Amino acid sequence: MSSSSSASEAWASAQSWAQKCKGKHLPPNPPLQHNRLTRSPSCRTIIGVDRIESRLKLASELGATHTIDGSKLGDKTLVEAIREVADGIGPTIAVDTTGAPPLIKAGIEAIRNKGRYIQVGSAPFDFQCEFNMFTFMVAGKSVQGAIEGEAYPAEFVPQMIKWYREGRFPIDKLTKFMPAEDFEQALKEMHDGTTIKPILCWS
Repeated sequence: MSSSSSASEAWASAQSWAQKCKGKHLPPNPPLQHNRLTRSPSCRTIIGVDRIESRLKLASELGATHTIDGSKLGDKTLVEAIREVADGIGPTIAVDTTGAPPLIKAGIEAIRNKGRYIQVGSAPFDFQCEFNMFTFMVAGKSVQGAIEGEAYPAEFVPQMIKWYREGRFPIDKLTKFMPAEDFEQALKEMHDGTTIKPILCWS
């Protein structure tokens, strides 16, 4: 599964909300373009979800405290698996970078009461997300769309450069530059998990 969001968008959204989640749970929701977060001291639990083992391994390397393989859930649903890790009641915040309808629905359902769901990935244009409004209302949940990481570029780009220099924004592990004529190979590597974000270059 791939995401149409950029590394900086996912990173900015997660870092922003991590500061509002001190001592709580932040699950980069499926699959997170594989934990484009490094471990934030504000979060005691970070859950990475994917179906590709190499990406889950990278998620752990970049700070995920737990990973869930969506292809090996057994009799559990994804929602049940996420809640099991997060105190049995779900995470405080879920960030989806995939735009995949089943994962969007699972993310909204999985968060705990008064939890916040943040949509970073672009869903299909014709996708309509439906849920029971009464259940949603009494749970006190919030759903938010995030554009460009909810960040002010003039301030946040220098901040990301600073994080990169400090080793806190490992974009080198998330991207791979490839000649434009190798676009088919780039697609293959993106889908099989070999490369997280291929970047095509024209000479």
